[in-house]
Amino acid sequence: MHGHDLTPLLKDPNRAWDHPVLTALTGEKYGADTNIVPTDPEVLYKTANVPWWVSLLRGRYKYIRTLVEGEVEELYNLEADPEELMNLALQPKHLERLRAMRAETLSELKCTDAGMADALPSFSTPE
Repeated sequence: MHGHDLTPLLKDPNRAWDHPVLTALTGEKYGADTNIVPTDPEVLYKTANVPWWVSLLRGRYKYIRTLVEGEVEELYNLEADPEELMNLALQPKHLERLRAMRAETLSELKCTDAGMADALPSFSTPE
């Protein structure tokens, strides 16, 4: 299992956490069944009508990439916007952070041997 020991956080939930947190929703598919992101909406939106996605949490920022061709990426400052209502990915002043979190998300996917990392659908950004 890839990851870090969470014991320090369990002992002190207020401590600083220097590791990124990668999460993914892939419907009812796991392991090698997620190597190829489906394009068929019947599969892609199978779980509660929500498409596949990956996200990375680093400090106060959260990056979300919906795995639907042409979708806009999302970036949120969770301290300033805990309800995730203001997508910072749409603001040019956050472009450097967006690019860094996009790259780190791909790196984390590769670190966990996620086959989908090399075949993610394209995204739309204001770049």
